[in-house]
Amino acid sequence: MDVNPKPYLNVVLLGATGASGEALLLELIRSQYIASVRCVGRRLPRYEHPKVEGITARLDQAVDYAHALWGASVVFCCLGTTIRQAGSRTAFRAVDYSMVVDAAIMARETGVGHFSMVSAAGSRASSPFFYSRVKAEVESAVSKGGPDRISIFRPGLLDTDRSPKRLMESVALSLLRPITQILPASTRPLPVSDLARVMLQEALHPATGVQVYDPRAIVDWLDRIG
Repeated sequence: MDVNPKPYLNVVLLGATGASGEALLLELIRSQYIASVRCVGRRLPRYEHPKVEGITARLDQAVDYAHALWGASVVFCCLGTTIRQAGSRTAFRAVDYSMVVDAAIMARETGVGHFSMVSAAGSRASSPFFYSRVKAEVESAVSKGGPDRISIFRPGLLDTDRSPKRLMESVALSLLRPITQILPASTRPLPVSDLARVMLQEALHPATGVQVYDPRAIVDWLDRIG
């Protein structure tokens, strides 16, 4: 039994219509510890619930949704795309770097104490891959410019049925799903619902500073919460 008292949180969710964001929204709706969820994005979330408020705003202009952040305890950021979907490296960086960093800065300026974000395994400033370098850069910028508490989740391959599908992700999942049980836990495709569970539970526990959760640490959290 968890003897630590849990808070009742008012939260903001950015990216509620993506795979990770949608899974997290369901967890937030189900949790007795979440009082309200403001979903900010270009489109309204697919799920409706009395404690969910959908707010349409331009995510490239954080000032346009600053009002939605006031009074929130946590901002969950599930924004992300691929170079292929974005159309260019510049467009990709505008989403995965600029929108995320601007959100973290605005969270701090509006008094939010905790910024929790989805990054990716393998993020490294010296990586030969542009995607991984951008992920490392955004982690660094958020850690410096965001609220006092930062949670960075670096999942590996996420097991989800996206729409539209990501080609390389779909191929990898088709190869790995049949052998999941013989893979080490930290290298298995991670169900997006499990990532959502961990993000929620981590936010309900006290912490300070910057916390980074790689695939092994995410699995450890899953073992902890059962």
